[in-house]
Amino acid sequence: MFEATWARPEHELMASSREAALESVVDIHTFDPDQLSRIALRNGCVDVSTVTEELTASWFGWPVRTFEASVKTDALGWGWANFAFGTWKRLETLDRKILSKVVPDEFFYNVCITGVAP
Repeated sequence: MFEATWARPEHELMASSREAALESVVDIHTFDPDQLSRIALRNGCVDVSTVTEELTASWFGWPVRTFEASVKTDALGWGWANFAFGTWKRLETLDRKILSKVVPDEFFYNVCITGVAP
């Protein structure tokens, strides 16, 4: 019953699994913010800064997106969307306001870098 109502067709799930396997090879998040800053400075940028984001938010977000990819579009409804996005926002706030002050930058999922080329 679950499969007929919620699950995506088998061929879509197989394609998604192949894409996920490829993503684990090409989507590598091993950015060292200090190293990125040094690269930018070596290449002539000034006023370089980095900001990291998503520690616990990414721990929550990846499994949620994986689950969402396995069910039919719109099968989960507005309640699920509110739960998933609301939880991600709360965790992102925790990451930004508290954990970013105590956890080393290189453990965060994303790093944003800005600089000015004179």
